[in-house]
Amino acid sequence: MQKWEEIARKDMADGVAEVPGAASHPRILEYNKYVKYGKASDDEAWCAKFMNAVFEESGIKGTNSPAARSFLNWGVPLHAPIPGCVVVYWRDKPEGWTGHVHLYVREDEKNIYGIGGNQGNKVCEAPYPKDRVLAFRWPAGVAIPEPDAEQVISVAIVDAMALRDEFARVGNLMLGWSKELSAAIEGVA
Repeated sequence: MQKWEEIARKDMADGVAEVPGAASHPRILEYNKYVKYGKASDDEAWCAKFMNAVFEESGIKGTNSPAARSFLNWGVPLHAPIPGCVVVYWRDKPEGWTGHVHLYVREDEKNIYGIGGNQGNKVCEAPYPKDRVLAFRWPAGVAIPEPDAEQVISVAIVDAMALRDEFARVGNLMLGWSKELSAAIEGVA
């Protein structure tokens, strides 16, 4: 496990969460020192502030921005997710400026689960839809770990299921076309 993951898991275990009313959680206020602008409160989006904090506290330069999409240009791109990588999502619309960011933990057919800040107003593990992923990123200068066998199998299963679904879709299209063609031929004969 990478140091930034340990920091994120500690904040989750410590129950870092928004405080109702005018007060703010001291740890969330601390995240603000890692970005160059934004309100020092838990009343605005703080997922990117959290991400900047866990990286900066690990000795890795963050983006210095409270915008989730600032991580689109951070570090190096990954073709597929690996534990601890940054996952950047779109929110509202793919070409917009809003988004969400967290650390990859695992996935199922429809969702990626990650530890992040401002997920249900707290630091926690939460699912986000795969169809909203914009990028997987890894810190520049940090060796990318080799995937373990379980991860390779997991990715292969997800890919195989997607292929199965696509083959079924194409097969149904071809069956429909075949019926239409047979009906057209019978109409000519």
